[in-house]
Formats: sequence, structure tokens, C-alpha cells
Amino acid sequence: MKSIKCILLLAISVNVLSSYACYYPTYTPGEYYVFYSYNEKDASEPEPSSNDTNISEWQAYTAKQATFEDIRQVVYKYSIHDMEQIAAGNTDSSDDMRKNTFVNYLLKTNDTEAVKYLILAKQCEEARAKRTDPWWYPTKDDLDNKDLQVILDQALAYQGTTFKTRYLLQAMRAAFTMGEHDLCIRIWEKDIKNQPGSSIKAMCEDYIGGVYFQRGEYQTAINHYAGTMQTSSSFWWCVDNLAEKKSDIERIKILYQYQPNSMELPRMIQNICREAEKRANLKVFDGYIDENESEDDEYNPGYKSYLKNRSRYMELRDFSLQVVSEKKTANPAMWQYAAAFLTLLDGDSEKASQYITKAEQMKGTNFIKNNVKVLSIMIEAYNGKYNKAFENRILPELQWLDQMAKTNLTPQITEDYLWYENQMFNNYSMFYYNDMMRKITLSIMMPKYIEQHDEVKALMLAGMASERLRTLTGYRQAIKENTNRGSWNIDFYTDLFCAFEKFPIESIIKYSQILKSGGSTKFERFFISKCYKNEDYFNEIIATRYMQVEAFEEAIEYLSRIDTTYDQTLNIFCYFDHDPFDEPYFGIKYITPAPGYKLRYATRMLDLQRILPMVVDPVIRSYATYHYGQGLMRAVTDCWSLLRYRKGYHYGRFGDDGFDDWGHAMFEHAKELINETILISDDCELQAKCFAANAWIRGDADYEYRYGIRGNSHWLPLKDSPTDKNMQLLLSEKYAFTATTQQLITECDRICFYLQSE
Repeated sequence: MKSIKCILLLAISVNVLSSYACYYPTYTPGEYYVFYSYNEKDASEPEPSSNDTNISEWQAYTAKQATFEDIRQVVYKYSIHDMEQIAAGNTDSSDDMRKNTFVNYLLKTNDTEAVKYLILAKQCEEARAKRTDPWWYPTKDDLDNKDLQVILDQALAYQGTTFKTRYLLQAMRAAFTMGEHDLCIRIWEKDIKNQPGSSIKAMCEDYIGGVYFQRGEYQTAINHYAGTMQTSSSFWWCVDNLAEKKSDIERIKILYQYQPNSMELPRMIQNICREAEKRANLKVFDGYIDENESEDDEYNPGYKSYLKNRSRYMELRDFSLQVVSEKKTANPAMWQYAAAFLTLLDGDSEKASQYITKAEQMKGTNFIKNNVKVLSIMIEAYNGKYNKAFENRILPELQWLDQMAKTNLTPQITEDYLWYENQMFNNYSMFYYNDMMRKITLSIMMPKYIEQHDEVKALMLAGMASERLRTLTGYRQAIKENTNRGSWNIDFYTDLFCAFEKFPIESIIKYSQILKSGGSTKFERFFISKCYKNEDYFNEIIATRYMQVEAFEEAIEYLSRIDTTYDQTLNIFCYFDHDPFDEPYFGIKYITPAPGYKLRYATRMLDLQRILPMVVDPVIRSYATYHYGQGLMRAVTDCWSLLRYRKGYHYGRFGDDGFDDWGHAMFEHAKELINETILISDDCELQAKCFAANAWIRGDADYEYRYGIRGNSHWLPLKDSPTDKNMQLLLSEKYAFTATTQQLITECDRICFYLQSE
């Protein structure tokens, strides 16, 4: 069981990974789906070979002289006209036809028998499509069945042996469409029933199942559907008519009973595993449970709804293990994979490890075997003791996963990633191997290193996860070449950047240093070689972090190293338009954004910081204290771009929302310095400015307080306002005739509001 400390750290990691610059929405790695038992469009890329045994049998017929895909094109895509061109040897007009290995095989071997069969099969498909078209209106000839009858007669007249079963399949298709059900049964019983198993026999049996289905003999129909390679809606209609409607787990059991290798089973299993995953995801991978969630919440299902449905998931887990033990399935690794995954979701990671280890030794498709290995790596990371031995053990696994991402990256994935900004900014690539690497490194390994106080390794993981797909797709070069998108600095839309906001500054410095050294172990070098390396980027962030804690001397050291043009690449450059040392209560004065904005601010603040402890003259000290406090106050309010990379919704009102600890501390320090100025200064003009500054500090909160933006929707008496005391002092006899108060009366709305309310 995880310790409370570990769970808290995991919860922090969720917060880290969802706090992107400019509050852009993002997915946490915990939201990526892990379980894929069938090769759907949005999962990993298709395998080089398919489960289409019909095409595999054609490929065997050519002694593998033709490729799987070329045969598929000819059998499923070519038209009657295309086949007639092949029969006539006229392929010069089409580049695709000339290059097709199956076409070349047919021409090279002069295989007229195969070509004639394929022509008849395509004629049959065309005639059947016309007959079953809901818009078809029969002509006199059609009523006599002459179109399909001719095909039926030709199919039955075939005297050869090579394509005997295939011709009988076309005869059965034609007879079934014509309603000649008795003929279908006779063909089956006499010529096909006792044939060896093949894709053609399975397709024929599907038609026989359809015959008995239409006759209402549902059990007989089910028995025939069991011999097919597909699960039709008719099969389920028969099941539902023989007994009351079954649960989803029971339907899996029924289908397995009749078709232990049905291609529908992986889809059904995935649907249930995905349902469980959606409910348990954040609990298992991010250590998070929403105490306010409902067990019946269908829109935002969480762990409570998982517990409510746990018995279903465990029933599927136990049945999966039973299937493996019965040895009837040709893909036992898939069932063992499901059992391991459901066991992991249920919280028993040690048993899940045992199950997935067995799955790795079992027979399965390439797709399943790869996914089994991914889950094995994930469980190893989940259970591992994070030491050198663990790192040496898991490194080859992570290298394999990284290689899978490289070799399975398709042009379509690259295009989507490059040009659909939501995928890059939201970190939801829909590219399985990349997403799984992110899930393993960010959701599992990174919190473990944080728990061990090894923030540098945690940053390595975040750095690699942030940059790897950008490197593989060439994103940085593409965005550089596309000037319309060049204003967005993507460095600030990463998991690494989010981690910087939470990690100690010393860890960031060590991380930037180890990037230069390249790392001291194979484990470190693997990650560092894939991280982003831009010294201006790291120097800018380190300097900003130093300014957040008023360490201006250290900040200047790093700001001075940055190229003068780097500022202009920042997303916040356009907000460098306020002078942090002007007096905003006299009206904000805008300036033209220019490079060196932060450096100029830090230099001025360092000068003031150094003066304060040394100066004796009370006048100089009071003005230095006022300006230093004003510089802090402006940096955490309208000059927010000095210290952060986004304008928080409640920036400047840290007492209300606890935006961040350093901001609250700076805010309070600014108020202390301005109040201290009032105490040490005898200058009424300077004191009036301090009262105005105090009113400004609380200004936004006061405005919302009085006008009900966050509270009551009516005018509150000014005596209830947070700025009441400051306003009274400014208008008192002592300060009423200062230049500051007189100017404020003419320029400041809040003073005017006060006078009106009086």
C-alpha cells in the first residue's frame, strides 16, 4: 500500500502537469488509455500483416511472390474492368497496376484460371449489390433472375480443382441472394461441409447460418455461425431470442463458447477494460481520489464507480485466466494481458507482474505482444525500487519503447502533430508508444524520484517526455519555417516547464548543468540525449525564479548570460509594456516592449536593495524604501510578466486565492515596506503616495468587493471597503492639499467614487 507521503507527492505531480503557461488546457499522462486488445484506428499503427486469412491464402497460392497489400488491392479494390485489362494483358495505362506484384505474378505465370475466377467473383459482388440496393427497381430481366442466375450456373459448371471451393462460394452467394436457400444447404452438405478448414469454408458457413436464421432455427444458426471467422449481428439476435438478454461479461462467455477465436472478442474485452481504466486511472497512476465524486456519475466516473462495478471487472479477470488454462484460444497472450491489466487496476501490482510475465511467454499477435511488453514495463516501473540496479534493468526496456516510437511514427501522425496545435499543446498525440512513454515516465517514475528527493532525475524524465515527439516530428524546425506560428514559444508548453514551477531552484540549476555534461551513467545519458538544450531558456527561468525570492544579484548573473534577442521569443514579450517604477495611481503609462526588460528591473531593484541597509539619511532611506516596495508591488500586480509566464486570474490578490507562496510573500513584503516608509518619513507628499499605493494594492479586490463581481451585486458603503482607511487619510486635513491628493482627485476614479459616496 502506498504511504500517505507518496500519495501526496503523486497528487502534487498531477498539479504540476496541469499548470501550463497561459493556462492552456492539457491532459495528464494518467488520462492516456493503456489497454489496447484490438488494433483500432486511434491506437497504435496497423501491423504489417493482417488477420485476413483469405488474403493470406491467396499469398500462399503465389508462394509469397506477391505482397499482402498488393493482393488485398486486387482482390478487394480492383473493378471488373481492371480484371478484364489484366486478362487482356493491358496494364501499361496504370502505374499502380504495372507495379502491383500480384498482377505481375498473374501475368508472368499466365494464370488465366485465377483471373477468370476473380472476374466472376467481382461480377457476383456487383450483381448482389444491385439486388440488395434499397433503391433497386427490378426490370423484367431481373425478375427472371437472369443476372445472378448466369453467375450461379457458371459457378456450378466449374470442373477444375484449384478453385473448386471458391467457385462454390460464389454459387452460394448468388443462390442466397436469390432466395434459393435449399440450394445453399445442398451445396454445403454435398460439397463443402467436409472440406478442410479455410477462410472460404468459413464464409460459406456464414451463409448457411443466415439461411437457418431466416427460417427461425436459431440454435442451428448459432452452431453454423460458430464456424465462421466473424461475429454477425444475426448471431447476437439468435442468442437474444434463445434466452433473456445477457450482461456484457456473459456475452463474452457465450461468444467464446461458440467462437473462441472470434475477432469480436478483443473489442468486447477492450470495451470493459477501458471502462474500468477510465474509472480507476487517476487512482492507480496519479494516486488521486475525488472525495466528492459519485459512484453513479456517468459523465465523470471515478474510483467510487470503479468499486461499485468491481465484481464485473474481477469476473472478466477470472474468466480470462480460465480461457488461458483451457488452451482453446489461438491468442492466449491477449487474455492473460487483460487479466494482468485488470489486476493492476485492482491494486495488486505484484500479482499483475506475475500475470504479465506469463503473458510475455504466450502465443499472441504482434500487436498484442508489443502491448504486453508495454504493460510489463509499466508494471516494472510501478513496482521498482529506484536504485542503480533498477535503472540498469529498466533502461533496455525504455530504449525498446523509444525505438518503437521512432519506427512506428507515420507521416499522418507527424502531419497531425505539426499542424493541429491542440495535439501538441494538449500533449495528446494519440500515438500509443509516445503516450505510453509519457505515462511511464511522468505518471509513475517521476513521482518516485520526487519521493526520493532526486528532483534532477525527475526533471530528466520531464525533459525527455516534453521533447521527444517534437524531435521525431521535426516540430521545432517546422514552426521556425512557418512565420505565422513563430510568435508562440513552445518551450513554455511542456511538462518540464510545469515542473520548474514547483521544484527548488537548486534542482533546476543542477539539471541545466548536467545537460551540459551529458550525464554520468547510461541511464542519465539516455534521457539527457533527448532533452531540450537551450541555455537562454534555462538562464531566463533560473533568473526569474531568483527574482521571485528577491535574490536580484543572482538573477542578474543569469539574465546577463541571455542573448539580447531571446526576450522577443517569449510569449509574454508583448506584456513588457509597463514601467515597474512609475506610479500607477496617477494613471498607467505604457511603454514600448524592448529586450532587457527583466534585466533593467533586476538591476534597479539590486541597487535599492544594497542601499537600504547602508543608508543613514532618513530622506534617502524613506525614498529608497518606497521605491523598493513599489517595485515589488508592481511586479506582483500589473507588471506580472516580470515574475511569471501567465497572468493568473486573481493575480495580485494572493490573500484571496493563495496563487503561490512566493507571490504572497512578495505582496506582503511590499505592503510592509510602504507602511515602513510612512513611519520613517516626515514628507507629507511621500506619505500621501504611500497611502495611494496602499489603496492601489487593494484596488482590484476593493472594486470587485464594492460592485459585487465576486460578492453581492449592490453598492456597499465605502466604510466597508478595504481601502476606506487609506482614502480617509488622503482626504484628511494633513494630506488634502498635497500635490499627490490633488492629482488623484482629478485622475483616480476610486477617489471620485469615495467623494460621491460621502
